[in-house]
Amino acid sequence: MSSSKKSTTDDSPSSWDSNSNEMDEKHFLRMYSKALAEALRTKEDEEAAEREELKQQKNSRNIKSSSTAADDLKIQSAYRELCHDDPIVTGGDRVCRQLAEVLVPKYKTTATRSTKSDNSNLDKLALSSPLVEGVLQAVARAGSKATSSTKQANKTEDTSQNNEDNKSPPNDESMIGSSNITSSEGYAQLAFAIFLEGPYRCIQQDNLDVVSQFLGSFQPPEKTNSAAAHEGLSAEEKSRLVEEATAKIVDGIEKMSMEEDKANAAKNDRDDDASSSSSEFFLHNKNNNVAKEDNNDSMEEIWAEDSDPDDFEYESSYNPYNNTTGNNDGDGYEDDMDGDYFNPTQLSNPDPTNQTWEGARKSIYHLLSSFSYGNMALNLLSSRTWSALGMSESLGDLAFTLLLANTNGSSDSNSLLWRDKQLTQEDVDDDITTLWDRPLFALRDRAMDNIHGHDALSTYLQLLCAFLSHSEEDIMSILSSPSKDTNNTNDLPPLTAVGLSSFATLCTSKEMTCSSSAKLCGTSVESVCPRDEVSDAIFNSIDTLGHIIECVRPKKSVFGRGITGKASDDNSTTESWVRTAVCIIPMLEYLINIQARFDFQTVFEGGGSRRTTLSDLDAKALLDSGLFRELLSLYTCTQDESDASNVVRLQLLRTIFALSVQAPEILGRYAIRVPDLV
Repeated sequence: MSSSKKSTTDDSPSSWDSNSNEMDEKHFLRMYSKALAEALRTKEDEEAAEREELKQQKNSRNIKSSSTAADDLKIQSAYRELCHDDPIVTGGDRVCRQLAEVLVPKYKTTATRSTKSDNSNLDKLALSSPLVEGVLQAVARAGSKATSSTKQANKTEDTSQNNEDNKSPPNDESMIGSSNITSSEGYAQLAFAIFLEGPYRCIQQDNLDVVSQFLGSFQPPEKTNSAAAHEGLSAEEKSRLVEEATAKIVDGIEKMSMEEDKANAAKNDRDDDASSSSSEFFLHNKNNNVAKEDNNDSMEEIWAEDSDPDDFEYESSYNPYNNTTGNNDGDGYEDDMDGDYFNPTQLSNPDPTNQTWEGARKSIYHLLSSFSYGNMALNLLSSRTWSALGMSESLGDLAFTLLLANTNGSSDSNSLLWRDKQLTQEDVDDDITTLWDRPLFALRDRAMDNIHGHDALSTYLQLLCAFLSHSEEDIMSILSSPSKDTNNTNDLPPLTAVGLSSFATLCTSKEMTCSSSAKLCGTSVESVCPRDEVSDAIFNSIDTLGHIIECVRPKKSVFGRGITGKASDDNSTTESWVRTAVCIIPMLEYLINIQARFDFQTVFEGGGSRRTTLSDLDAKALLDSGLFRELLSLYTCTQDESDASNVVRLQLLRTIFALSVQAPEILGRYAIRVPDLV
């Protein structure tokens, strides 16, 4: 009993171990099989996902290529549509933006793709005369529609029914849908790109290849040869032309009278024959009818031959670019009715004239001379589009570049900014630097446009401050020039004169002084408070204004340039300081909100903003900059001037008095120490 129990206890561990090993092996096999199956399933899923991804990528590439090809066709179609007599782009505003991107070198836009690098056919697109004329016509139509719609809305705003009707956009074309019909904004963007952005980029690069590629086959229209062309004829040539015209008129009158006499004689003969006898009359009439029938038969054969429709050339088949040889090569057109006479690629071929600097300057001059804020309907552009395309920066940079080039000049004939100084102003039609006022005035009009929240006011003020600060070095050189150059040293640089006059015009404009200018205009990011922006810009330039007054102020002390004081010697000096004072006084009145020139009336209408009067901090800034000191010196140094300048001196004195009243502790105490002031 005990022995059997002992043996049972001795055999149990070995059997347990064998059983556990078998269980472990089965468990291992089961787990291994499971892991292997999961790995195979995962691999199959990954391969299936990879195949699906490759399939989707292939489909997306096909869709993208098809959409790209469709966009390219739309761009070329828009080009053709703009070349017709009644240009209407049916692709929408997006196509206009893409066409502008293709035409303009390095056209900045964030709303469209870089089309120019995707298709080599679009790389060849450039300007042409039909395209430029079509864009002008389209943008003029868009501007007139917007103006007429605005007037109609103002007339019918009293009735509710009319107000419901006027909720539609001003452009009638946009009623159909922006995706199918181009709105006024699309035409305005395209016009800005062609007439300003493109010339601006060409001037930046100043490369003849880039300029000719942008201009394409475009040629400015020739000058009218009516009265202007006949002004250059000599007296003998004019008399000869008059005699020839008179002789032709007399010959025509004589021929007409001779034919009339022959007709009357033939009529009298027929009357005499008819009165002889009735039989002869009927016989004569019958013979005449037979003769007329014979003549009609012969004439019908003639007219049947001439009236062949194949012999006529209708307007639709007219090809201005037809080759004289009639051969259909790779660059020509076919001589048939089905030819594509507005082929964008053919019209974009560079004209030989645009491949010379002289021809390129004339073409760019014509484009810039046609540009203005109203002609391009830029008031129809929203603030978002204006900011996204960087229009304010382009206008400001181009205005500064052209004005600086007009001031300094360029002696390099291989440049767009070259000017021939030997030609008169009437004969110059390729001096691009004289068109600096086009972008400047367009930027000014946008800055004063309260409908768009004065979104360009900040850029416009920065440009005016740049005009003054850039010429400060020239002003300091004028101040340090020797006394022998006193005849011309008091003339301000053109940049300074333009900056001062533009500042004065801005400070006296209704848009900057109305009641709405005291608050934030608009809800866009670019909207500003006009009064605060203008005041800050003036205070940022007070140091430069002090140097400007010091430059034009007559020097009559022993430390100046002479002790002349004669009116004949100081004519140029008087004109300089008078012009400068007339521009600076409105700027100071804007700061103190007092029209010292006109019975001390307020400048601003309605409520004021945070800066309606001169604070102590502002008064201290005027005193530390030296501007107030120069105003006092200018008044005291011009006592012996002529009566014509006494009006400006009186306005200057009243301005000094208004400044002293608003800051008596700072400016008033300084002013009463000047002995010649009162």
